[in-house]
Amino acid sequence: LPLWSGFSPRVRSRLLDEVMRRPELAADFLQAANETSTDLQLDARRRQQIRFSSDERLQAMANELFSQASGSRESVVSSYRDLAEQGSGDAARGRLVFQRTCGSCHRLAEIGHAVGPDLAALSNKSTGFLLGAILDPNRAVESNYLDYYVETVDGRQFSGVLRAETASGVTLLAPEGKEHVVLRNDIELMRTTGKSLMPEGLEKDIDGQQMWDLLAYLRTFQPQRKQFDGNVPQVAPVRDDGSIRLLAMHAEIYGPSLVFEDKHQNLGFWASENDYAAWTVESDTGGDFLVSLHYACDAGTSGNNFVLTCEDEVVGGQINATGTWDDYASRRVGKLRIPKGRSRIVMRPSGPVASYLVDLHQITLYPAR
Repeated sequence: LPLWSGFSPRVRSRLLDEVMRRPELAADFLQAANETSTDLQLDARRRQQIRFSSDERLQAMANELFSQASGSRESVVSSYRDLAEQGSGDAARGRLVFQRTCGSCHRLAEIGHAVGPDLAALSNKSTGFLLGAILDPNRAVESNYLDYYVETVDGRQFSGVLRAETASGVTLLAPEGKEHVVLRNDIELMRTTGKSLMPEGLEKDIDGQQMWDLLAYLRTFQPQRKQFDGNVPQVAPVRDDGSIRLLAMHAEIYGPSLVFEDKHQNLGFWASENDYAAWTVESDTGGDFLVSLHYACDAGTSGNNFVLTCEDEVVGGQINATGTWDDYASRRVGKLRIPKGRSRIVMRPSGPVASYLVDLHQITLYPAR
């Protein structure tokens, strides 16, 4: 601790990794830091890791040292949204904010580590959506990015997203791209906090101006829409019964492998977790809509997961087989709330894709009566 202020961020991170694997050592460490008034400068991720430790002493110390920000998450998001009228962001400064605060779990333009979702796919989202995703990450967390904790029989602790699970062990992917492979015979306990790997409390690390600088930097990564014969993006048509059809021919197509196939008028070769399709919708009333997919999926490649988002509303599930790639069927997958007026709906894989996700012909939204 007397040398702490002279350690580089990389050295601090490695030391904290070792300390946090032993709950009793972590508690002693935090207590000593508190007694000597040593500012550890723990980021939001570290604070969350300590709060959700299974060690009661460590939890009590966390409650004492890391008091939660006052008010609800929504009030925090609103306070940052209100700052939008007070100035604009600078992308160059935002790059430094990204590198310091986000780069441990996100990668953009050769900066950072690809642990969390691809941010380039979100760069054209509204300011409200981005603020919610950054400051209230547990509002609509995807299962692929839940934070897991593994305790071993010899008392060590590891945490991260569950990247792989086999009969012999599990692989956790932690910030800075660190992989922890733990054999099942060594696991005493494995659990999830039910929260996103991305922690709450980033407002303690990013002030208002830095947030707008960060958003300005993210918006420099506007994705390029792919173009195909027969694919003409337009506002999704609304039927007389109020249902909305999201046709593949009307989708905006993004990503390394996703294409529009003329034979079945579908979106196919959906092989990358960075592939996604987007539609513009316009509803006179808004409200809840039942979601139905019309698609084909070969039995040999089924089982991948998807998410469908509209602003900060999310519905998702697993793609089940329909037979072959030529066999199309319609399946209800859940309910999605759509705001009144114009909005944007995006479909993408939830995590890595094994082989291909789906051949999608259309999505139909039916008003929930």
